[in-house]
Amino acid sequence: MKDSQIPLWQKQCTVAAFSTESAIRILDPASSKASSPFGSSVAKKLVRLRWAFTLDVAGLADEEAKFAGAVLAKIAQRGFPAPCSLDLERYLLNNARQAGLLRYVEAEKSGALVFEIVDHVQNLPDLLKATFFTELLIGDEDVKKLLNSYRSVMTPAESDFFDIFLEACPDPRISLFLIPKRMVNTMVRLASPTKVEKTLRGGQTVDFAVQVPDTSKNKWLRIVVEIEEKSIDEEYQEKLMVLNSDTLSANRWEIWRLTIKEKNVWRERARELVQNICDAIGEDVLKAASHIRCNLSPQQRQTLMDLVLLPIAEAQLLLLIARWLHAKGSANIRIHNPQMLNLKPVLQNIDGYLSYLQNLYGLRNFSKPVLVDRMSDADVVYLLLPSSLPWNDSIYLDQKLVVPSLAFDEYVDPIMRDSLPRQIPSGIEHKQLEASLTFFLRNLFRKTKFREGQMAIIHRALRHEPVVGLLPTAAGKSLCYQLVSLLQPGFVLVVQPLRSLMLDQQDNLDAMGVHRSTTIMSHGEVSPEEELRTKEEGYKAIKMGLYFFVFISPERFQIPDFRQQLNQFVKNYPIPYCVVDEAHCVSEWGHDFRPSYLNLGRLVSTLCKHHECVPTLIALTGTASQNVLTDILRELGIPDPDAIVKPDSFDRRELNFEVIKVSSQERENRLISILQELINRRDYQSSNNLPSGLIFTYFIKNKQVGTVHLKNLLLRTLPELSGKIEMYSGEPPKDFDGSTRDWEIRKTKLQQAFKRNEIPILVCTHSFGMGIDKPDIRFTIHAMLPRSLEEFYQQAGRAGRDGLRSHCFVIFVDDIPELANKLLDPLRVPIEKIGEILKREPTLEQQSDAVRNTWSLRNSFLGKNTDKAIVSALWDHLSGHLPERVGDRTKVNVPFNFLQTVTIKLTRTSKLSQLSLEKAIYRLLAVGAIEDYEKDYGERVFIVHMKRLTVQDLHDRFKKYLSRYTTEGETNRYLPELQPEENYVEAVKVYAHKMVDFVYDHIERRRRRATWEMLQAVRNPTKFREQLMAYLQESEYTQPVKEITRRIDVNEWFQTIDRAQGVDGLVKLLGACRRFLEELPEHPGLLLITGFCRLHYGNEGLRDIGGAFKILREDYPKIDRCKVAELLLERVRTRFPGSVDSLLMTILEHDSSLEMARLCYSEATPYSDAYNNALFVLVEGISRVLSKVRDLDPEVRPSLF
Repeated sequence: MKDSQIPLWQKQCTVAAFSTESAIRILDPASSKASSPFGSSVAKKLVRLRWAFTLDVAGLADEEAKFAGAVLAKIAQRGFPAPCSLDLERYLLNNARQAGLLRYVEAEKSGALVFEIVDHVQNLPDLLKATFFTELLIGDEDVKKLLNSYRSVMTPAESDFFDIFLEACPDPRISLFLIPKRMVNTMVRLASPTKVEKTLRGGQTVDFAVQVPDTSKNKWLRIVVEIEEKSIDEEYQEKLMVLNSDTLSANRWEIWRLTIKEKNVWRERARELVQNICDAIGEDVLKAASHIRCNLSPQQRQTLMDLVLLPIAEAQLLLLIARWLHAKGSANIRIHNPQMLNLKPVLQNIDGYLSYLQNLYGLRNFSKPVLVDRMSDADVVYLLLPSSLPWNDSIYLDQKLVVPSLAFDEYVDPIMRDSLPRQIPSGIEHKQLEASLTFFLRNLFRKTKFREGQMAIIHRALRHEPVVGLLPTAAGKSLCYQLVSLLQPGFVLVVQPLRSLMLDQQDNLDAMGVHRSTTIMSHGEVSPEEELRTKEEGYKAIKMGLYFFVFISPERFQIPDFRQQLNQFVKNYPIPYCVVDEAHCVSEWGHDFRPSYLNLGRLVSTLCKHHECVPTLIALTGTASQNVLTDILRELGIPDPDAIVKPDSFDRRELNFEVIKVSSQERENRLISILQELINRRDYQSSNNLPSGLIFTYFIKNKQVGTVHLKNLLLRTLPELSGKIEMYSGEPPKDFDGSTRDWEIRKTKLQQAFKRNEIPILVCTHSFGMGIDKPDIRFTIHAMLPRSLEEFYQQAGRAGRDGLRSHCFVIFVDDIPELANKLLDPLRVPIEKIGEILKREPTLEQQSDAVRNTWSLRNSFLGKNTDKAIVSALWDHLSGHLPERVGDRTKVNVPFNFLQTVTIKLTRTSKLSQLSLEKAIYRLLAVGAIEDYEKDYGERVFIVHMKRLTVQDLHDRFKKYLSRYTTEGETNRYLPELQPEENYVEAVKVYAHKMVDFVYDHIERRRRRATWEMLQAVRNPTKFREQLMAYLQESEYTQPVKEITRRIDVNEWFQTIDRAQGVDGLVKLLGACRRFLEELPEHPGLLLITGFCRLHYGNEGLRDIGGAFKILREDYPKIDRCKVAELLLERVRTRFPGSVDSLLMTILEHDSSLEMARLCYSEATPYSDAYNNALFVLVEGISRVLSKVRDLDPEVRPSLF
């Protein structure tokens, strides 16, 4: 067909569709339990019948108008369907209630606005479905006009077939689904690789096409009918048919070929086609359509159609205004409404989007659209129902026609181009800011109000200032980036550390009606060939601007190919934000450190620049100590300390904590009894369902606390869990019969089943997504001691996200507390010794969870000497390729298995892995010997970028690194005394070894300190919540304690102690010290204050006090330790008099100098242990002096006296 003969309404197609939440819940009962139902596959299929329409607006306006147009277009096209405006849904539901179709209540659930349908007419689901098939609802006269329009573009042979088809239809309206002369480029995915790019760019058509959703199955009916006729250029026609066939088949179209010679089979094929269409639509829907036409009152019929169609009109008209603004700089559009649709409430709500956007960004008044009565006065004619009017080409001469059109059901419009991100005004009033953001919060995400901390994060992000958001679990971190992303042009990169977390975030966006997201990751469920095709198609779609959110792992930034792709992504579209989720993974101070996060800030700013637009960084985490926050700022290149946003409180009152100490023999029975009690409890779930919950452990294969063992144990003892409990772990268990790819498939399915409550209970390792968002998790059980208070709260915090009461249990074994205390004390036992101790008595770890955790820690920290050997081996290899001149650069490939080839001794003693090698690379990166590195997974090599520096550069860089974490005195302890003229190659090795020393003295000790704090908290179960909150939350003592860490000032220590009055003061001060002690486990002031506060709970604090005096003696000899002891003793006598002798005994054990012995002897209770020990030290000291005197020359002795 010639281009001029193609109906004009096919040539400029776009898509947009909103829906009411209430209609989706009625249409799809399965979605009624979801907090947000817009991910419903039923709703997605039905709206795609009505989402396509013509829209042809050309031109480019000024920057302000282009920005407004781009943002409004994103709002209009964020999902199919996305939620309509709140006021429109209220309006439509009130009308439906008045028409007797339904009754509803508007409620707030877990901070979300929800419309609950409490009753409706019996066949309302089918009536709503039928309303999407508007072809079935139009009048007889309109049907005749449309059929004549169809025939006007057919050849004689095509018309003959259509007449036979029409004759086979039980209702002529069904024939309207057989569209003549449909353009091929409206029948394929825009990003699909095809063989016929030229055909798609041309105006090639098929003779007939049917595209109808199957209402009973999750699929579409797609059939092309080709009538093969003789042609002048028969060879060319045949070639095009073959090409089209390949293209269409790849997009799941079924091709029917009918020839003139075989007209005898046309009638049979026509009947088959009619039956296929009727089967797809469904008998119930066809009957419902007839019921709407013939039986409903005019009010009910109009109300029903409004309920389905007006939200679609809202999205389409909003997109019209967006395109008009972008092209013409104004929203003053005159719209003619010949079908008499109820558009006034629609335009009123669209005006809200436009007005609040103008207010938020301080934009000029773009005016607003108006309805006009006469077509001759209109800029645009808007049609939503099927009509013959668009088939009349002459009508396009004077007006823009916005009419129903056709699009492939997987089609997506590209993001609008030629628009740059914009800041909100710096002087915007808080009320204006809050009102505007609240409008978008409610209308885009259906939330009632912002939670604590969200507004502050969003405000900084909209000013395009980098922000680090530290919010507790379930505080709504993700919504912060989701909202600001929709209020800016372009697309957003979201960096997340776990595959499960990416899928979870994508699912959550989908449920909220934001369907324009994708994940770039390894899809374990497909073949390598399919993996490559999927990746290429995904990259192509991103370049074309088909997605708003792109989820990637940090490892992607290390892949050379992806770095090149990023440059392509930003050629046409800006990236306003790069979101670093679970940002604590940036820091080695955290348990979840990922080296791949390093250099992320630098790479984003260099690789993601669109013109002069550089992405603003939004870093989000639910758990971070001060050192971790410092690392986040440094590694992401955020220079502003005010970028950190924290809440006033981390307390979640809906979580009930219960700590249970058991013996190693009792653990299993206690776990069973807790779970049995939870199953029997019916105060928070339907009597037909089990409560949803997570059972955490750190092991997979362990015979006492492994995921496999615990799952099997619970299945054996609680038969009601059959089919309701599974295990989840990052790595497959030993008995898993399948490949790694099979395990990835299984994990994905498990996660989805858990979120849908098909599998309500999971026994899992901590790899089950840091931020998995399932609102109705009712319990968590830690089957063993968590590694830290932070980690515990993050995992327990996955419960109760809906705000309802939930229970968090900790079961722990502490049968040998003395050993746990010893192994968790880095001052007494270096990490290397732990393995030796436990190898001698391997059953010890079964008797203490804390001991078991220290053994696991040994796998991450191989020992100072081993790590130094690894760094040396790597540097020996790299330095052979080092440039001669300072400032020159080079690249060196290092195989993933490099360490296994270096030395047999290393391989045998430390089971070196790729991760060990990457840590060594990071050490060299930290001291400046390495500038950057990439990972080529195909070649299995690290690509190391080196730049030769000077020895002074190394010194300055290492000093700067240390000063972020330590006092000046501590920094000097680690700085080597090298001269600038020292050999550079050797100097690198010296600094790298010093880096290893620092890591072990601070980071490794911090990990053990964190477990110690967790152990101390659970040992006092009645005070567990109090201690947990004191640890997590900032108080009036946080800043003073932070100041203490910056220097060694004895007077400052005791001034802080004196401020902590009463038990409440001690608890808050202890909490502040605990956080900082994990980062600075050797700070004597922190240890002293912590020990003092802990005396409130008995003599638990004596260990820390002893550690303080040991460090003072060894590292700070100039400090008067006796003066410190006197000041401490004075305060202990006043507040904890019963602990005086124990305190003196502890001090003496760690500092047995004669001066300290004299003090203890004078202050101790006579004949107490402290008194006797002090006397013993003094006597021993006198004996040593007398012995020396006896050895002197007799003539010299008198002079001594």
